[in-house]
Amino acid sequence: MKKKTNKIKTFFAKEKLGLGIGIFVGFLVVLSVFLQKNNSFSCLLLDNQYCSLGKPVYNQAKEFIGIGFKLPVGSKIYAPFEKAKLDEKQINLVQIGTNFYPAGVLLDTTAGSSCETKTFLMAYGSPQLNTSQESFKKGEPFAYAGKTVVNKDLGDYDLILGFREFDSKAGGWRNNLDLLKQFFPDLIK
Repeated sequence: MKKKTNKIKTFFAKEKLGLGIGIFVGFLVVLSVFLQKNNSFSCLLLDNQYCSLGKPVYNQAKEFIGIGFKLPVGSKIYAPFEKAKLDEKQINLVQIGTNFYPAGVLLDTTAGSSCETKTFLMAYGSPQLNTSQESFKKGEPFAYAGKTVVNKDLGDYDLILGFREFDSKAGGWRNNLDLLKQFFPDLIK
């Protein structure tokens, strides 16, 4: 009877060990999937798979330009504002410091035209602007990534996104890093 009891105890001990290993491996698989999904985040400006691929970009004078991306041609760039319009239906040259950069410029029109500070999303590079519309709502594509590198001195990026404001009272331009952090919390510290 003792031999039978020992065999049963040994059997259940092995089963418990196997079950414990199975649970542990299952936990590791779930943890791995969770970490992969949470490694990419939704920035609302690009398709989710590209959001976490950006890098902060500075010019040679150490002035912050925006978040740089290397995207497939035609990747959508979405409007982040409740109401917006293209500043012009063509690529503008935008000055930061002493340098000029080509950019598609989207103006936030949510607050109306009487606002002292105007906020713009700058899509530096050669984006193809969606000129088939006059205005855009949040989440609508206003441009598509091009294939030309913005500026080789800034890195191998075909798109650099940044928010800039023009303060009509102070009469000057400034980067809006707080707004950029809302869309790219893991990329801007």
